[in-house]
Amino acid sequence: MLDDEAYGLKSDLRDMLRFLRINLGDADVAPDLRAAVAQTHAGQTGTRHFQQAMIWERYPWPVSRDQLLAGNAAEMVMESQPATPLDPPDASDHAVLFGKTGSTNGFGGYVAFIPDEDLGLVILANRNFPNPARVDAGLALIGAVLETGQRNQP
Repeated sequence: MLDDEAYGLKSDLRDMLRFLRINLGDADVAPDLRAAVAQTHAGQTGTRHFQQAMIWERYPWPVSRDQLLAGNAAEMVMESQPATPLDPPDASDHAVLFGKTGSTNGFGGYVAFIPDEDLGLVILANRNFPNPARVDAGLALIGAVLETGQRNQP
C-alpha cells in the first residue's frame, strides 16, 4: 500500500517476513520475480567495508562486528565514499551477509539474511535507534540463532 507518511510503501512484519523468504529463496514465486530478486543481490560496487548491490549491502560471511559497524556508520551514509565498480557484478550468494538499515519519521529497522545459513531477520522499532544499535542487535540475534541451530523460524 502506498503511503505519503512512510515515503512510499507501508509494510508489516508479515510482509517483511515474506520479503525475507523470497530473498532466501524459500518462497514459491514466479521465475521472473526470482530472477529480478537475484539481480538485486549482485554486488555492483566495492567500498572499504562492503559491496553495494541494488538494495543490499553485501558483507563477507562470517563478518566481524567492527566491519559491520563501520559499514553502517553515519559517515557511510552522509559522506562521499570511494567506490570501485565491479565488472562483472558479483552475483555469488555464498558466504555473504546481506543487510539494510532504514528509518523514517522516528521509526527504525534492519533486515539481514545469510543464504548459506538459511537465516534472516527483520528488526522493526517504533523508535529510530541509531544504526550501530540496530546492527549490534541483529548480529547478536544471528549469533544466538546459529548457536541454537534453529533456522527459518518466524
